[in-house]
Amino acid sequence: MIASNETLMTLEQACHSPLLTSGRRGKGVPYSTIYRWVSRGVKGAVLETVVIGGIRFVSNDSITRFIQEATDARRYRPRAQGFTLRTPTKRRRDSEAAIKRLKPKGI
Repeated sequence: MIASNETLMTLEQACHSPLLTSGRRGKGVPYSTIYRWVSRGVKGAVLETVVIGGIRFVSNDSITRFIQEATDARRYRPRAQGFTLRTPTKRRRDSEAAIKRLKPKGI
């Protein structure tokens, strides 16, 4: 949640925020990217905004929190023990084997 003491900027101003341009050789982030972060987010992380008078605002702190959440969401997390991912080929073979076992039973 954006606190009342945070400095607000419009989404257009956020496109050229130093937090977002430092790794892009000074080039701004496209407005459509900022809007996507606000509306859909990235891997469950959504950019916090506040609407005042029909205009959507963000803060540098909300951008920092979003970057941290998006980074944390992309980190590798090992699967639970005992869980194995079947490949499409393995899934197809298992399905064919199950059909062969069930066919004599009339199922």
